[in-house]
Amino acid sequence: MYTDFDTEVRQLQNGTHVDPVEDPVVPSLDKLQAELQDVISGFSARARTLNHKALQELFAVPETETATSDPEVSILPIETEDQSKAGSEGEFDGSQILVGKDAAQIEQVLKDIPVEAARHEEL
Repeated sequence: MYTDFDTEVRQLQNGTHVDPVEDPVVPSLDKLQAELQDVISGFSARARTLNHKALQELFAVPETETATSDPEVSILPIETEDQSKAGSEGEFDGSQILVGKDAAQIEQVLKDIPVEAARHEEL
C-alpha cells in the first residue's frame, strides 16, 4: 500500500499521472505575464514616440535656414505704378498696432486720443 501511494504521489508531482491535477498558480502566472507584456508594449510605444520627437528636435533644420533657401512667392496681385503711387499717399503706419507693445508704449499712444463718454441707450 505504501508503494502504491508513493508511486501515485510521484506521478502527480512530475505530471505523468493519468489524471493530473492542474496547478492553480499557472493560470495566475499566465494572466500576470499577459499584463506585464501589455506594460512592456506601452512602454516601448512611448519610448519610440519620445525617441522620434528627440530626433526631430536635435536634427531639425532651423526655420531661418529654410526660409532663406526658398524663393519668395506671393499669390497677391502685382501692383502697377498707378496703384503704388495711390498707396504711398495713405500709407498704413504699422507702429500704431498695439499687439506686441509694452505698457509704456501703449500709454504713450493712447494719451493723444481723446476719451469720449460712453453712449448707452436703454432698450
